[in-house]
Amino acid sequence: MNYMTSLRAEFLKVKRTSLIYFTILASVFVPVVMLLENLDGTPIGNPGWADPFQTYYAQGWMFIAILILPMFIVLISTLLLQIEHRNYTWKQVVASPQQFHTLLISKFLVLQAFIIIMLLVYNVLMLAAALPIDLLYPDFNIFSYLDSWDSLLLVNVRTYFAALGISGLQFWLALRFRNFIVSLGLGMLLCIVGPLLVFEFKIESILVNFPFALSILVNIKKYTAISVRIQWLSVGYMVAFLAIAFVEFNRKKVKS
Repeated sequence: MNYMTSLRAEFLKVKRTSLIYFTILASVFVPVVMLLENLDGTPIGNPGWADPFQTYYAQGWMFIAILILPMFIVLISTLLLQIEHRNYTWKQVVASPQQFHTLLISKFLVLQAFIIIMLLVYNVLMLAAALPIDLLYPDFNIFSYLDSWDSLLLVNVRTYFAALGISGLQFWLALRFRNFIVSLGLGMLLCIVGPLLVFEFKIESILVNFPFALSILVNIKKYTAISVRIQWLSVGYMVAFLAIAFVEFNRKKVKS
């Protein structure tokens, strides 16, 4: 069974599941918050001098980097692997004519597809949410944030790459533990630890190497100089955790 066939089979499994609804919810949350916050009187800042990119898009994006994206990855990873755990179908899947690495990579690619879709829909909804703000406050020139389209693209790309480590770690946890509460609980705990390290404890030697802090750091000016290093570190974490997942899965040591 080749990769495309395996990938198609994995996508069929997620049809009519809660993964789609959670993806929509994660995409909608921040645009709605930013819309309501800007409609509540004068938009954030002074319309005469405020930079819409900083006051609208950048602030919304920090919600994504700090809270929504890590939690979304944790939830989707856990739910994706629970399809096999919940239905007791691992033995049937393993017995199918496909190699172990093909199966795991296909599942991981499905996870990445959901993450990319969430980010794309989020950006479209941020654009849609800007419309009523522009109608009420035309002097704010909120759509001028689109003039920084190259910055928008860079922000999305670097945050995605910085979050790959979270994807790899949570994918392994979701595969390792059959119990939904255990893998989800561990992931959510790490989602809390990440921001605490960045904004409270500020232990540089730890936070610049902590997987759940990396997607935050690449969006902070202080760490611009090491942004590329952070993204490569995240990719390294992804490869390492996927390798661990493959070894455990191959040896049939996934906890039951």
